[in-house]
Amino acid sequence: MTAILLHFFTGRIRRFMVRPLKKRMKWRFRAVWLVTGWLLIGMVGLTLITGCDRPLLPQQNVGWIVYQNERYNFQFPRPENWEPVLMPTNRDGEAFVDPRNPDVQIRGWASQLRLPLDTEGLTSPSARPPASGVNFTTAQGLAALLQVDVGEEVSLMRLTLTLNGVEYNWEGQSPSDQFSEYYPLFNYIASQFQVQN
Repeated sequence: MTAILLHFFTGRIRRFMVRPLKKRMKWRFRAVWLVTGWLLIGMVGLTLITGCDRPLLPQQNVGWIVYQNERYNFQFPRPENWEPVLMPTNRDGEAFVDPRNPDVQIRGWASQLRLPLDTEGLTSPSARPPASGVNFTTAQGLAALLQVDVGEEVSLMRLTLTLNGVEYNWEGQSPSDQFSEYYPLFNYIASQFQVQN
């Protein structure tokens, strides 16, 4: 291919190339190849540019549904074909699994923070636990802690944020050998986590 392109742009002919065409045919042939080349470059460029406006997800052709928790007023998007499953006990939220891969799941939950007792034995409403670090900001502008744990068998991404005495959590979990495929999906959902006031 390089030799052919070199021939068309420089006009030089190598021994292994086809004999030169008549001058008139030679220029027509070059023009066709030049136009075809630019069209191909344009199509590849357009494909790259238009493909960058959405996250790379394992399931591109699936729509989205927003899960809303009415008790704690938080929400996050989920693929519409993911199925709800029971949450572990004592968690107010919802979990969803990928129907094509039941080992992959996302879940969101919230709980009231336990307030420490003040010196008189009463709970202090203004007391908050010390911040364990903030390294992530959601699209809504909420500061949060985003942790990624890569294990030998199972890996997960967890988003934790505290707001008005409530701790909000979101988690995406998959087998470790598939985590890199689901990471963009998990990161996108974590960034879209919202708390309504």
